[in-house]
Amino acid sequence: MLRVLSLLLPALIPSWRFFKEVGPSPRIELRGAGGIWQDLTPRTGQRSFAQVLLHLLWNPVWNEYLYLVTCSERLAADPSPEAQAAFIARALAFSDVKSGSWVELRLRFVEPGSQGAGQAILFETMAQVP
Repeated sequence: MLRVLSLLLPALIPSWRFFKEVGPSPRIELRGAGGIWQDLTPRTGQRSFAQVLLHLLWNPVWNEYLYLVTCSERLAADPSPEAQAAFIARALAFSDVKSGSWVELRLRFVEPGSQGAGQAILFETMAQVP
């Protein structure tokens, strides 16, 4: 029983050394025809306790957004044209912009703890929503 508990405890109590380093955080933003830049998934307002519990178990929209964040980090590591095209297609499919519209999409990285000073734009492009 002690052996099982020793194997289960690290899964229940996370290690503070889980990540090797805290790097820049990607922000996926888009805007329509000269508008203002908006986050691809704006944060929702307050949720009830029941909604929070439900989102712990079932939240496909947030899972999709986390997948896009992972794709953006891979794109930063290997900025090939194929990776950019795949990322753009995935991000546009995730957006709620009307089909056929032209939008600008950009990938911005923000340094942790910076108040706007540590920002870098990896790429910015214009694309048509399929």
